[in-house]
Amino acid sequence: MSFHNVEYFLLLIFSASIYFITPFRLRWLLLLIVSYFFYGYSQLDFIWLLLVSTFIDYSCGLSISKTKNKRQRRLFLIVSIITNLSILAYFKYRLLIDETLGYLLETSSFLSGPAANFILPIGISFFTLQSMGYTIDVYRGKKAAERHLGYFALYVAYFPQLIAGPIERANKLLPQLKRYYNFDWERIRSGLILILVGLFKKLVIVGNLSPLMDTVYGNGDQYTWLEATATAGLSMFYVYMDFSSYTDIARGSARIYGVNLTENFNRPFSALSVRDFWQRWHISLTRWIFDYLHQPLASLSENSYWRFYLTIITFTIVGLWHGAAFNFILWGFVNGVFIVVEKLFYKQNLILPKNRLWDNLRKLRTFCLVNLGAVIFLSPSVEHAGTVFLKIVSFQMDISISNYAMVFPLLIAGIASASWFFSRKLVDFQKEKENWPFRNPIFRWACYLIIIIFIANFSAPDQNAFIYFQF
Repeated sequence: MSFHNVEYFLLLIFSASIYFITPFRLRWLLLLIVSYFFYGYSQLDFIWLLLVSTFIDYSCGLSISKTKNKRQRRLFLIVSIITNLSILAYFKYRLLIDETLGYLLETSSFLSGPAANFILPIGISFFTLQSMGYTIDVYRGKKAAERHLGYFALYVAYFPQLIAGPIERANKLLPQLKRYYNFDWERIRSGLILILVGLFKKLVIVGNLSPLMDTVYGNGDQYTWLEATATAGLSMFYVYMDFSSYTDIARGSARIYGVNLTENFNRPFSALSVRDFWQRWHISLTRWIFDYLHQPLASLSENSYWRFYLTIITFTIVGLWHGAAFNFILWGFVNGVFIVVEKLFYKQNLILPKNRLWDNLRKLRTFCLVNLGAVIFLSPSVEHAGTVFLKIVSFQMDISISNYAMVFPLLIAGIASASWFFSRKLVDFQKEKENWPFRNPIFRWACYLIIIIFIANFSAPDQNAFIYFQF
């Protein structure tokens, strides 16, 4: 059940309608049933994974809180970590391990038949980290153990953010799930606007960019120099629009029920460096990685070179988290190297002057570097990414288009993207002006109507699933 399908919105409308007339003491149960139905509708066979992760971490959290024995506390923490990582490794990485062993031992795949064609459980990379993060927080004393199994199960499976985040901390999400919310039209309206913006990004911008992306990142090489160059320059923007559209719909859906999820993006294309970019991108994941992986390892040594190695290792792990393929690992490694090089330049005081012109050049440099990585990220293999790069640097200057049916969708995507960018600037400007027209309800509703018209008339007929659903 994808966020841009009719089934999801029927479920959202139905559950929200019942939610506000349901007695407070039963609301958690309603949301839990809806959440499990949401997951089971897509992959009923793997719903047991949610149950295992929930019961193990609930039990480990309680056990950690009940004992003062450091050894026992550490044992329960290890059980939680091993269980979640084992689930993740088995279902997500066994084919990569098999492929690697086959390559090293010069043998064919060890897996055959149905085992070689297994389906990746949706959301597994997200709910395992969220559930495991809770246990670590309890162990560190940052969170009291949750004694209500129902609320904890809802925390792990909360449907707006179950499939692709944001990865929420228990300290933030659990108290909101326990709070009583009245029907508040202003809150619901703001949630619906977020959903509308998310649909606009996904159906109009991403949908109309997809033909170009599919042409270049498909398994063939029947694309021109112009198409390869344009695709490389738009790759990170494409991923951003796709992922942020999901996040907008997730945050909007949760807001209807009164829950505020983490804003996963903070204008990443305003970043002045690759490091700055990743502090603004997929914020819930980067904070999770920093708090639970990078920071504990960094505390092992004050040596600056250890920190450099650790940065590369951390980003390589982030790449591996995204997917069980060598292109994701290389993508993470490359971004880690970019950040280390930036740190080395900064350490040697080899930095650009600070003014508006040079800041814009920094933004352009960062945009180009992250797009280099995005080509690797979106390619089906490392070899395919190499083919795209070779096509670009060949400078054949072939400005033809292999399929002119892409021209109109690209024009629509360009107009929609420009409209989105302009609207962001308007919103920023109106915050400083009390009499700005956007504060007028008539003007606002006119803007909403324009977005709806765009969605109704210019949505791409064939919509791909959200990119991050595969992770």
